Amino acid sequence: MKRNESSNIPSLSSANHLQQQQQPYLYIRHYIFISLLTILFLLCQIHSFHAIIQWLQDTLFNLFIIYVAWNVAYFIHDWLEYSTNILPKNHRLSDMDKRAILITGCDSGFGLYLAQNLHQQGYHIIAGCLSIQSIGAKKLCEKNYEKIFIVEMDVTNEQSVNNAREQIQMYLQSKPEISLWSIVNNAGIMSLCEIEFGNMSTFTKQMDVNGMGVVLVTKTFLPLLRHNHFGRARIVNIASLAGRFTMPGFVAYCMSKAIVIAFTDGLRRELAKWNIEVVSIEPHLYRTNLVNQQRLIAEFEQQWNQSEESIRKDYGRSYHEGFVRTMTQAMDSARSEIEQVVRTMERAVTTTQVEYSYTVARYSERIRIWFWQTIAPICVIDFFMRKFLTDCNGQPKMLKEKMINPRNVVDYHKSK
Repeated sequence: MKRNESSNIPSLSSANHLQQQQQPYLYIRHYIFISLLTILFLLCQIHSFHAIIQWLQDTLFNLFIIYVAWNVAYFIHDWLEYSTNILPKNHRLSDMDKRAILITGCDSGFGLYLAQNLHQQGYHIIAGCLSIQSIGAKKLCEKNYEKIFIVEMDVTNEQSVNNAREQIQMYLQSKPEISLWSIVNNAGIMSLCEIEFGNMSTFTKQMDVNGMGVVLVTKTFLPLLRHNHFGRARIVNIASLAGRFTMPGFVAYCMSKAIVIAFTDGLRRELAKWNIEVVSIEPHLYRTNLVNQQRLIAEFEQQWNQSEESIRKDYGRSYHEGFVRTMTQAMDSARSEIEQVVRTMERAVTTTQVEYSYTVARYSERIRIWFWQTIAPICVIDFFMRKFLTDCNGQPKMLKEKMINPRNVVDYHKSK
């Protein structure tokens, strides 16, 4: 079906003309880069400058050795302190039986395990669950923990959070010897899809739960933290390394976790005057209910069916199947040692001194993360992201049939 020729869509010739006009500006940085390399090469021919370069190389090498040694020492210290009994744990908080900790997302996963572990250490736990009929809520009820108070809380619903606050206030008033010491914003969800697939709910739901839910719970319970018995308090936000690296297929999830990281940094600076510490925990991918493959595959199919007919036609079923295969393989790489994350969460809540943020990953992964964050240029990151998370899906149907450049998609549609 042909479109009206009076349409505002530019023709291929006008697009090429515009591209020719922009070429000098698009490539000027390449010319500058080549010029700088040429100048550097010529300067290196001068002996005195060569000596300066050699000094810089030696200095940078020494700094690199210091950096590696510091990280190795830090890793060994962490291992001795938290994986063995060699170093004493005399930096733990005292008066555990007077401290209450609010944990959201105790229906399963990290929140459930954290609630159980902290209760065993003597803390009073306020377990926020989306439903009191959830697996986690039932487990906590079956154990009949005397210091665990279960409250139903939907972090996306302001009325639900306010109702939970009223119940928690009554609970704390009934036990005047305890105060709210910490909030652990743990509730979260994950849905994976390419941006064009599905509808906006994939984005809005994750923003509401992972991002705005953290803001709502924090704002609601901050007064209780300020007026506790300890003169200080702590907020622990569970973010993700995905908040620092945006990956194809994970865009909505990455955006929601980036909100948590930004909120944590700003909140920490604002609440310093109240002596309230704010910490973020950024785990790698771990095997919780978030990465349940059956649930994700069902969501993929639902998103595909919700996509517009024209989008399904352009991409083709085979591309979507390739995308599902790639995402499920990515989920297979999830770490099973979730106790590493729970142990870090415990550390952030129960120690006298905390860091601004904690990265939970294997040491080899930390080195790779450091490389991506500090050294690798964006073009290299884009290449590997595309190679392992996009290209392996295969080509969309429209590109395979017409063998056209994606930049000319407008002209392809115009020719229909």
